[in-house]
Amino acid sequence: MGPHIFVDETKERGRLAVAERLRYDHLRAHEDHLLALPDAIAWSWARGGEWKAMARPMVDEVRPVGH
Repeated sequence: MGPHIFVDETKERGRLAVAERLRYDHLRAHEDHLLALPDAIAWSWARGGEWKAMARPMVDEVRPVGH
């Protein structure tokens, strides 16, 4: 049982070390321009017609949701 406990402790220390290096920042659209892309694609899709046709190559899957 000793080696198994050692492995679990090592994994936990490694997980904590990684967590200390990771950082999550909640940015607004004007702070990260890539955040505007999903909005532009969704707007184009909802607009329909030529706009939807231009957005179609960027859409892999459509999931309908209830209202």
